[in-house]
Amino acid sequence: MNALGLCLEASTTMSVNHLLYGDIHNNGHVIIAFVTDPTGVLDINKGAMLESFTAARDPMFYRWHKFIDLFFEQHRRKLTPYTLKDWTVLRNLEINSFSTVISDQDIYNLSLPARLETTNHLYNYMGREDLTIYDPEPKQITNFGIKKSVPFSFKLNVRNTGRSDVRAVFRVFVVPETDEPFDVWRLLAVELDRFVVPIRAGQSREIVRSDKDSSVVLPPELTVGHILQGQVESKPPCGCGWPRNLLIPRGREAGMRTKIIVLATDWAEDGVEPDEGLFGSIAYCGKLGKPYPDKRPMGFPFDRNTTWSEVRNQSGRVYMPSFEEAIINQAPNAAVANVTITYLAEFNEPNGGDNVSAEKEFFRENSKITDNEKNLSYVLDSDESSSEDEPNIVRKSLSSLRFFYG
Repeated sequence: MNALGLCLEASTTMSVNHLLYGDIHNNGHVIIAFVTDPTGVLDINKGAMLESFTAARDPMFYRWHKFIDLFFEQHRRKLTPYTLKDWTVLRNLEINSFSTVISDQDIYNLSLPARLETTNHLYNYMGREDLTIYDPEPKQITNFGIKKSVPFSFKLNVRNTGRSDVRAVFRVFVVPETDEPFDVWRLLAVELDRFVVPIRAGQSREIVRSDKDSSVVLPPELTVGHILQGQVESKPPCGCGWPRNLLIPRGREAGMRTKIIVLATDWAEDGVEPDEGLFGSIAYCGKLGKPYPDKRPMGFPFDRNTTWSEVRNQSGRVYMPSFEEAIINQAPNAAVANVTITYLAEFNEPNGGDNVSAEKEFFRENSKITDNEKNLSYVLDSDESSSEDEPNIVRKSLSSLRFFYG
């Protein structure tokens, strides 16, 4: 896997043959960014794909990265599938409950209607932000729309049934609800967080993890305003990670049903430096100047297929359980939460306009989601533009991009 990564990335010294394989990933970004003016004759700005800070704003970013992902997926399909043993290395840790929660205070701060569901229901909306332009003095203020999420937290109740203290690493993923087989829908899993929590022997404890602390997202951005106020860090944070406002999928106005899955494994075995936790935006980019902190493959346990053990029902019939049934019955250190994600359309936050009462009424109307609307769950569609001989995995992957990022 490392050799393949070095061939796809810009390593001139570690690639098996840099002259042959080149820098396909990075060169793709550059070519797409230059596509509107490849020779510079028009003297126009290059596309967003040129810089890592802005690349995710170009819709082509997602298709390009799915193309890169497929190189690795073709390799992973040649590897031995995981088994139940790979999932249950920390059987002494039981996850007794798992959910997402939204605080009443966050609903109040955003002037949201109190009737919004606060458990296992997440919300996105189109908010507004002001942008001050410095050249070098502030000369213009631009107000623009940006997708935002109502703040939320993961809430877990866990118990260490063993005789030894553990440092558990919790791996959290979201995946759309679908009836596709596991080997297809695992490709749709998106990592939301990864964090380490110490738990003493015999201890039961509640864990609350804010979305603001996600190991996936970019660190807070340093703006000119911060610099003028003297808020300058001696060492700038790594600029790698997922945009904070894109942590969860957009959702649908009628509600989109998803599953959020958490798996706990032993950080003493998985951590490169097990005495240290996971801090900052490490999930996608690791730590600057150090090895990637997790010994497990990126995307574990969804990076490859899993072969579950057959089970016997009450009538004695032996059958292969579904993924969720296997998780519930065979993996005590994993849990699944059925979470609905709703898009509340455009909403000007209280500090972004004066028409707050009208906005609150708009939210009230858009939050009246009936059971029938909730049942409009996502069904993975085929990509009609794909040719018949295109691998099924490609068609499924491309259609999932339309679903997840609108």
